[in-house]
Amino acid sequence: MTTVWSYGGGTQSVAIAVLILQGKLPRPEYAVMTDTGRERARTWDYKTAVVDPALAAIGLEIVVVSKDDY
Repeated sequence: MTTVWSYGGGTQSVAIAVLILQGKLPRPEYAVMTDTGRERARTWDYKTAVVDPALAAIGLEIVVVSKDDY
């Protein structure tokens, strides 16, 4: 079974990231975020500066899908 995590960029998604990093939740095979075009700049800034480097340390990348792709 494939495990996919839908990262939304909010508080709950960041909490899930922390739990994955702590080993309290299993590492998903894939992480995906949909760019709806309505996210605040600080959401992207935090993802880029904090979440992405932390997840990279365990070999996990959040793949961003543009709204134009779906």
